[in-house]
Amino acid sequence: MEHFYAQSEQRLGRIFRHGPEDFVMISAQPQCDVAWLESLDDAAVRRLDETETLSLLETRQYRWECGCSQERMLAVLGPMMRRDPAGLFGEEEVLRISCPRCGARHVVTREALEAYVSAA
Repeated sequence: MEHFYAQSEQRLGRIFRHGPEDFVMISAQPQCDVAWLESLDDAAVRRLDETETLSLLETRQYRWECGCSQERMLAVLGPMMRRDPAGLFGEEEVLRISCPRCGARHVVTREALEAYVSAA
């Protein structure tokens, strides 16, 4: 990430893990002491608010979207439905499945999958 930032922004940026899903990014600004920025470690970053005046440049939120959809789940289940619908559904009328990439939950009814297979 730091290498990408140096290429895209053309300045030094450092990334530190601050918690399980919390990261701190410190980026060089005009007149930055680059040697100081390069010397930072995790311990120094955790004490940074005691030794420096801090301000947020921006706040970013990231979200993983893999592109899964109900249609995609139907396409994955379609071949199995054609071969063995009883084995796929058993006594149930609904399948609850999770996307293997992002974990999104999808509910597929027997009726919807039958309609998809007959239309395909």
